[in-house]
Amino acid sequence: MMSGRRSKGLVTVLLAVTFAAGAAVGVAGDRMVAAEDTATHTEVPVARQGRFTIEQYADELGLTATQREQIAPILDNVMVEAHALAEEIRPRLVALVEDAKAEVKEFLTPEQVDRYEEILAQREEAERGKKEAAASEAPSPVDSEE
Repeated sequence: MMSGRRSKGLVTVLLAVTFAAGAAVGVAGDRMVAAEDTATHTEVPVARQGRFTIEQYADELGLTATQREQIAPILDNVMVEAHALAEEIRPRLVALVEDAKAEVKEFLTPEQVDRYEEILAQREEAERGKKEAAASEAPSPVDSEE
């Protein structure tokens, strides 16, 4: 049989792990939703979004125009497929995140629930700020190569 002190320590550790897992799931879900918002609010077609990475490194890699033309459709396809996959799993991920948040709240005091919600709101706002910054830095959908 566990001593009272040991069981309290175990409960504390389990609560901390549950809280951390809930926060991690929440952040992952928020990032998925953030990615959706960024993808849907930019004027850049989904297929073109993956090309930014190769364009950023094209000069450093010394890619020729032919190599860029060969690589572009591969990256375009990956972005289209990734976007479709994200759309497919997004409802399940959002539900998972919401369920985890609700489960975590069951173990918190009312004051902790309030603080937890504040923390999640702050993280959501920070992610929103990152999305807006990224959207404002996104290259124009029109480039000189096409």
